[in-house]
Amino acid sequence: MRGAFIGFGNVAETTHLPAWRQVGDMKMVSVVETAPARREAALRLLPGVKVYDSVAALLEADRPDFVDVCTPPSFHAEAVCAAAQAGVAVMCEKPLALTREQMASIRESSQKALVYPIHNWKFSPQLIWVRQQVEKGVIGEPLLFTWRTLRIASDKGTKDSSPDWRTRPEIAGGGIVFDHGWHAFSMALGVLKQKPSRVSARMRTVREGLPVEDTASLRIEFERADAQVFLSWAAGVRRSEGEVVGRDGVLRVDDQQVTLSLGGTIRGRTFPEALSARSQHPDWFLPVIEDFIAELQNPARRGQALAEAEHCLAIALGAYTSHHHGGDAIPVADTGCDRSVAG
Repeated sequence: MRGAFIGFGNVAETTHLPAWRQVGDMKMVSVVETAPARREAALRLLPGVKVYDSVAALLEADRPDFVDVCTPPSFHAEAVCAAAQAGVAVMCEKPLALTREQMASIRESSQKALVYPIHNWKFSPQLIWVRQQVEKGVIGEPLLFTWRTLRIASDKGTKDSSPDWRTRPEIAGGGIVFDHGWHAFSMALGVLKQKPSRVSARMRTVREGLPVEDTASLRIEFERADAQVFLSWAAGVRRSEGEVVGRDGVLRVDDQQVTLSLGGTIRGRTFPEALSARSQHPDWFLPVIEDFIAELQNPARRGQALAEAEHCLAIALGAYTSHHHGGDAIPVADTGCDRSVAG
């Protein structure tokens, strides 16, 4: 299969490309990129690649079998819909969409081709192991999922094109809720395997001068469980940690280590790399590709990841609505308020 990158920034170069090079029957042959320095990088790293300045030009001249959308978020929906409407399968970085209207357009376009959102954190070795234990019933029915993402600052984009896009609401859609929050929501959905019903949230802007929230605390109510999420770009330490509390035991993720507490005994497993060790995770992207291929080849599975992204968007938008209503619990379907957060 012939693939194309739409956007060739940091995540494409350092995370996606190394993984695609390990997949023998899928080759990246085209790139859509407007920044001159990134076009040069694509030509240097992918000898013989064809480079285009728009998705329309790509689809007209060299229609691929699939595209890998790696642009900043505000460009996702247009690229996804254009490719899918042309019958081209789509993978897209998170957040898949920024508004309900965008998501509705993507859902409609997905009737013509697979649309697959990239939720790579749930494919980290630690979270894969946690999900396996939950699915085996080791800790009994899960009742609570907690997650804490602590960072000293937001990650930077490529210096050649919008390095601060994560803190520009017109590009990112919001602040840390749309960035690390989306990861936490997809992990909670993957572990609990339940639909979210209500969300409550309070947000702050701790760093002076930021136009978006850099700290947020959320509670998400599911059908038979809760999730509690804390996120900050203003912490004094870089760390990722969480828990899954079941009726019979507890699984705790402590960055590099996962422990299982069961019947008064505790056993642990240490993984080669901490979750927070770096921003790019090319080793996590291979199982993402495998899951994309599984949806591509199995019509019965198609749309599962897209439904998860729809829940993530509903949670994120509901969180902003809750914040602007003083932290009240809001049905995840009730959205549409201003996403600006005063300090």
